Amino acid sequence: MRRTTWAQGPQLGTAHAVRRTRLGIATLATATVGAVLALDALTPADFRPRSLLWLLPFVIAMVSSWVVTAFTAVVVAAGWGVLYVSTPGNAGQDHWSLVGTTVAAASGVLAVVLARSRTRAEERLADVDAVAEASQRALMRPMPDRFLGLRLADAYLPAARAARVGGDWYDFQPSPHGTRIVLGDVSGKGLAAVSASAALLSAFREAAFHEPDLATVADRLETRMRRRNLWDRHVAGEEDGEDLFSTGLLLNVDERDGVLDVLSFGHEPPLLIRDGRVTRVPAEPGLPLGMAPLGTPGTAEPYRLRFRPGDLVLMTTDGVTECRDADGAFYPLEERVAALAAEGVGSPGELVDRLLTDLAAHRTGAPEDDTAVIAVQRTAVRAESPLTDDPEFVRLYTNTYTNKVFASSR
Repeated sequence: MRRTTWAQGPQLGTAHAVRRTRLGIATLATATVGAVLALDALTPADFRPRSLLWLLPFVIAMVSSWVVTAFTAVVVAAGWGVLYVSTPGNAGQDHWSLVGTTVAAASGVLAVVLARSRTRAEERLADVDAVAEASQRALMRPMPDRFLGLRLADAYLPAARAARVGGDWYDFQPSPHGTRIVLGDVSGKGLAAVSASAALLSAFREAAFHEPDLATVADRLETRMRRRNLWDRHVAGEEDGEDLFSTGLLLNVDERDGVLDVLSFGHEPPLLIRDGRVTRVPAEPGLPLGMAPLGTPGTAEPYRLRFRPGDLVLMTTDGVTECRDADGAFYPLEERVAALAAEGVGSPGELVDRLLTDLAAHRTGAPEDDTAVIAVQRTAVRAESPLTDDPEFVRLYTNTYTNKVFASSR
């Protein structure tokens, strides 16, 4: 799978790295206090660099933990105490040194409080980020690298990187009728778009398995989108909210016949890479999901093409096609994919990686929209799968389909 949405969990040695960083900051803070004390001793009495010491705990509070901040505060207070004792005149009882020691101690306590508040806020944000990541993983389950005679790759980059969730959605579903793949882009942003994506994905996973006709799967997705809008309007009490819709592409790969069916819901057509050449799949675009009442009854007919070994289909959302450079020019997807194909593309994963690298070089600033990319390639040799030896899988996917497809992978 090609997952570029998030890091794959904590790396080994992170705790040791954190401890080393804290130790380094504490050592630097101690060295800074020593340097200020030395400078104060070597400069004239009317020049008091010691006055800068009380700022040091606040600086540390912005970059490190409250423990390191407290250590720094203690070192600063001790430094002021040394100055108080060693100040010449009045038997070492310099009034201003006493005041400075008190201010240093008070500022240290305040800095510790600020550092503790900051670290707690960061911990809460980390918890929220972990929940968002888990939600995204549950919503967008990973696609396999290989399945039967297909090689697959996917990438998902939400525009709100801190949120790690967005309105683009896609999935892969084997069925007794072929392998179904869907990619879509829900209108709107935020939690409403995420809930709509979740609704469409759940509907796809059921319909794609049970329905033999791809048009029926599309009808089920349309119905689910409209039901979701009606629920928000009449049950959730969001009468003033706008109905959402989703563009999308729905594919069915039937390896028995070596054909690919493509249904479009007002989405950018997929690109077919064959023998180093790139063409747009001329699937007739229907209305986006959720907008059927605005058009004529019925669903657009699937476009069928031969899906030969070596052929590769690329699907993207508008996070790719609407990406702009410094001059405001859109990313020329077909042109750039043609250039990559001419250079040679070894696998769907390689194509996705190179496309994302090229897209990042084209983009100015942070992404403005979610980006999803799926690449599917038919191979001459079908991949072995643990599922092919699972009697329950064979039973669910019917002997007629699985025996014909799996027999050629032996």
